[in-house]
Parts: sequence; structure tokens; C-alpha cells
Amino acid sequence: ITLDDRITPTAFVAVASKGGATYRQSFPVNPAQKTGNVLQMTSAMARMIFNAQGFLALGQTENKNVNWFLANDIDLAEVSGAEAWDGPSGYKGTFDGNGKTVKNLVLKKQSGDTGLFATLGVGAIIKNFTLEVSTDVPGGIVMTGGSLFGGLVGAVKTITGGEIRISGVTVEGELNYASSAATFCIAGFIGEVMTSASTTVIIENCVSDLAVTANAVTANGGIGGFIGTATPASTGTVQIINCYSNNNIVVTGSGNGMYMRVGGIIGLAHENAAEVKVDKCYATGSISVQSASGNSYLRAGGIIGEIANSGKVVTNNASLLSSITCTTTGSVAVKIGRVIGSDKNTETLTNNYALSTISMNSGGTYAVTNDASDKDGASKVNDATGFKSASTWTAASPNGLGFSTSVWDFSNIATTGYPTLK
Repeated sequence: ITLDDRITPTAFVAVASKGGATYRQSFPVNPAQKTGNVLQMTSAMARMIFNAQGFLALGQTENKNVNWFLANDIDLAEVSGAEAWDGPSGYKGTFDGNGKTVKNLVLKKQSGDTGLFATLGVGAIIKNFTLEVSTDVPGGIVMTGGSLFGGLVGAVKTITGGEIRISGVTVEGELNYASSAATFCIAGFIGEVMTSASTTVIIENCVSDLAVTANAVTANGGIGGFIGTATPASTGTVQIINCYSNNNIVVTGSGNGMYMRVGGIIGLAHENAAEVKVDKCYATGSISVQSASGNSYLRAGGIIGEIANSGKVVTNNASLLSSITCTTTGSVAVKIGRVIGSDKNTETLTNNYALSTISMNSGGTYAVTNDASDKDGASKVNDATGFKSASTWTAASPNGLGFSTSVWDFSNIATTGYPTLK
């Protein structure tokens, strides 16, 4: 584009028309794009998706570096080819959902990295949309091999350096799996984060609203509202900030070797001494993990199921689940907690609250510690002196959770007992 030399552009507006509607998207202009009077348009500009047929291009390998922009709500039930969705691997672009909704994403793969995006690469930005997802198989997907299932992303793994950011996304629907004899991870957002050195993965201002079921499990796994298992390298970071989950998670299993960790936000924060941070989040819903027999290892917590090493930071969170159940009829090691199911006592737990009426069942009498710096958090009631008071959420620590009014909406707090994202 040739410009009058009196013009100094700061943005470029792309306009597209389809079906009688006009769509505009503004792109900032990098000074490096302008040479003299010539403005060079670059491949970094987004391609618009207008319908379900156009959405299928997202899954093509050659488009893993493309930036996308949703112009409309998308219903994948309207197009042939989406019923066997296989998301792109190593996606490194920006997917801007523009406040739209993607409906009827059905995930049917039995193994591997499965989600709207199979895996993400360094630099990926996923933002601003609602994803409605299901597995849509009676009895659940029979898992085979190593399985990393996320409604949004199957896995983030084997990458070094840089940042991956997910913001302003809601994932809702159901994930139903069965019969795994191999390691698996399941989550609303990312099945597993297993990065190499110096990579930062950030999930912010997001919502996980799911029913998750895993039946007849005999294997090792992690299930969480946002991440199933978080295993960043020792110099890596995983951050979940200003998010909430409303997940009803049910896991049943039998046989020897059932190692299961389930949490409202993260299932398992793993062995490496990397930072895994959960800050200013809350969880509602319920968790039930039951093993019929055999030698099992079960962990369940309102925020994180198990913390397996140092470097983990869990602060300013609220566990508002109705119940946390973790039981067995066999020989088993069972640990539960209102905030953290099991910890190593080497992490940072500060200023976490829990609803005083959470039903806790680990097969015997459960004694709550009622400590804001322990795995059960400090008890709060669900009335005007507790969670139904905005000050419980907005006041700075130690008098409140420090939730920002610029991020959270408290207009219905006196009725619901929890805020929503703006």
C-alpha cells in the first residue's frame, strides 16, 4: 500500500463482506512495516472465519502458524468433516474468538493429544471465545495408549523458551472416558503441560464448566478443571490466574495400580521444582473418586488434587465445592483436602478459603484443619458474613482474597456467594 508521505499510520483496518454482513478488524502497524511511503502488509494479519466450513481449515497442518479471527458463531454440526476432529499440532499463531461461540466440537480420538488444538507451540495466543465440547459416545471413549485429553488443548510439551497464553476463554460441556490401562490426563483446558526449559504457560480470566467422567480406570492419571497434570521443567512456569471452575468430576476404577489425582483447577502438580501458581481462582461443583478394589493411590482436592514437590504457589483461592469424596474397598492410600488433596509441605499455601459446608468423605472421619495456610484453607460460611459479602473477595489479604473489581463482577454476590468474570 502506497501512502501520502504526510500520513503516519498507527493501525490498519481490514474489511470483509459476506452474506450481506460486513466485518472489520483493526491491526496495529509496526513501524518496521513502513519503508518510505510503502506500507507492507504481512502474513501476521489474521484470516477471518465466517462459517463451519471455513473453521475446518484450522485443523490443517499447513495452517499451524496462521492467525485466525472468528467473524461469527460457529456450529460444527452444520458441516461434514468435523465429526472426526483432529486438532492442529504445534499451533503457534493467535486465535482470536472475538467473543463468539464454537458449538458442537466432538472429540472421539482414543489416544494421543486430543483437543480443539492437539498441541500448542511457543508464541501461541488463544483468546476471547466460548467452546462447547463433548465426547458424544455412549459409555465413554475407550482410551488406548498414552492419552492427553483437553477440551481446548491436548498438551503443551517438549518446547523450550517463550510464552503460551490463554485468556478470556470458556470451555463447557462434557468429557466422558472409559477403560484405560495406560497413563492419561484429562482437563477442560490442557490435558498435560510438560514443557522444556524456560517456558511460561498462562491461563487467565477463563472458565471451565464441565461434567467429566472416567469409568473403569486401572491406570495412572490426573484430572483437573483447567490442567490434568502440570509438569513444567525446573525453569518453567505454569500460572492460572483469575479463573473459576464449575466441574462435576466422577472417577471410578478397580484393579491394582490405579493412581488418580483430581482437582477443581489442577489434578497433579508434578515432581519438578518449577513454579506452578494458582492465584485468585475459585472452584465449585463436586469431585468423586472411587476404587472398587486393588492397591490404589487416590488424591482429591478442591483446587489441586496433589502437589508432588516444591515450587508450587497456591494463594488467594476459594474452594466452594459441595462435596469431595475419595474412597475404596481395597488396599489404598487416600488423601483429600478442601484446597489441596495431598501436599509435600514444601510449597507456598497462603490465604486460601473454603466453604465450611463441603462434605468431605475419605472413608472415615475427616478432621478439617481450618487454616488459611494449610491444605484445607480457612472456613467461611455462605452468608453475608462470609462468601456472600463482596469484602470477603475484594479486601486485601489477610482480610480477603484480593479479587479485583476491574476483573470480577460482584453484582450477584449476595445471591450466589461467588463472583463472575467481567
